[in-house]
Amino acid sequence: MLEYSYGEWNDFEKHFESEMGYITSCHDDILHGMYDMGTNPSVALYTDKFNVGMIAVHEALQSGFHDNSNCGVPRYHKAGTLIVDAWSLTVY
Repeated sequence: MLEYSYGEWNDFEKHFESEMGYITSCHDDILHGMYDMGTNPSVALYTDKFNVGMIAVHEALQSGFHDNSNCGVPRYHKAGTLIVDAWSLTVY
């Protein structure tokens, strides 16, 4: 399972100092989610005046993989298939 967390540095510090546990998608100050299944991710962040974004490339799941997370139905691909995911967030 590949996931992301976006937030300001002090929000992460505050979270970990409070011993609140895992960061979830219900967090008030940190945006968190899961975006795909696969292995060996390579990620780049980018910014411009109004946006922060992420571009990620990873190896797709191969048939025979057993998903223990129960988080959606996996889509299998041939060995060596690369998947590209990208999105941006508007910063205020």
